[in-house]
Amino acid sequence: MSNKEIVSDKESIKTEYFFDRLKEWCYYENLLLLPIFFMFYDFLLRSYTLEGMGVQAWDEIALIVFIGIIFNEIDFKNKTWWMIPIGVFFLIGIMDIVGSGFNGRSTIDGYRLIYQPLLWGAYFIVIFKKSEIFQKAKMLMVGIGTFLAVHGIFQMLFKVPMLDNWIDTTDVIQHRAFSILGSPNSLGSFMVMHIGMMLGLILIEKSRKKQILYVGLTIIALLALYFTYSRGAILAIVVSIAFVLMVFNKRLLLYFTFFSTGLLLLVDQGAYRFYNLLTPDSISNMLTDGRLAKWSEGLNEFMLSPIFGKGFGQFGGSIAIKYGISNFYADNFYLKTLVENGIFGTIAFIIFMGYFLYKLLKNRKNYFIVGIVITILGFLLHNFVDNLYSIPTLAFYFYVYLAMAVSQIKNDSGDEIL
Repeated sequence: MSNKEIVSDKESIKTEYFFDRLKEWCYYENLLLLPIFFMFYDFLLRSYTLEGMGVQAWDEIALIVFIGIIFNEIDFKNKTWWMIPIGVFFLIGIMDIVGSGFNGRSTIDGYRLIYQPLLWGAYFIVIFKKSEIFQKAKMLMVGIGTFLAVHGIFQMLFKVPMLDNWIDTTDVIQHRAFSILGSPNSLGSFMVMHIGMMLGLILIEKSRKKQILYVGLTIIALLALYFTYSRGAILAIVVSIAFVLMVFNKRLLLYFTFFSTGLLLLVDQGAYRFYNLLTPDSISNMLTDGRLAKWSEGLNEFMLSPIFGKGFGQFGGSIAIKYGISNFYADNFYLKTLVENGIFGTIAFIIFMGYFLYKLLKNRKNYFIVGIVITILGFLLHNFVDNLYSIPTLAFYFYVYLAMAVSQIKNDSGDEIL
């Protein structure tokens, strides 16, 4: 054996020894859950640190570190069902780059924007195999969602200043909740995901006291969602709940329809924002420089490269704006995907998400999974009128919720199939 091989073996033994000792640490489980506070790290780093100090790369570094910690726990020889679609989806993204062409750093950043949160999802699926970590994660997500909801409500009570372009010129509202997520639509999207999980917890909780607590926290989240005045988020949660009720209980769907319609008619300012969409002024604004104008431009761009698209990071998003390729947000993630990745990439994304939804709906006897189905559907529906999947924080938590549901999927014998 050569000297290089001996040194290599010694280094390997040291690495294995380090990770074995780390697992024995009494705070090891808490260490693995540190990434779940992603939004707070991101907010603090971007708000209180100077540019050029690695702020833009902190999440990549964190991802490498935490996947490195659990890497030896992943059994690649016995592939589990969720690994295959994730791996194929990554490869399809590379194939799309080959088909659309490589445009330098903007392509790399555009690819990373879509696929990096998915790696976090894989990380959480692996650590949620441990029941203790999963239970802690549920409670942490309850706490994070409740904090954002309460914070958003207090912003409304104290009339915290916001950006002028968050309200229309014809709006009757003057303030919208946004918490630390940067915009009312982002907070609304997170509340939609949070409410879905809370409904699942209410359905599975056996303790009456805890069930009442969860109901109360869900009402707070609903109030925060209303105060975002996000039409897309409100419609998304209504439609996703209606879909789940249509599958599980059509009688409840009828009651839900009457209740939500009556609530919309009773609530003044929130209802007015929906009515306002149909006014001639609003339609004219949308056709001039609003969503309809952006969508029209997007469709024209799509027709230029319909199969593989223009390429990652080349249209209607933060990456395209950063590199001076585009000067607006597409306000529709699927249209953005259609322009950037063509029919090939769009169909791949639909099949990828559809496959996971199919697997979850097959386990609909687990009511927590049913709640997460509302979460997933609500987020995906909201992206028809916003480009939220391309916001790293929201995409990160979308995959946290998805990982929670995947970790609960059982096979026919009742054993975990992770």
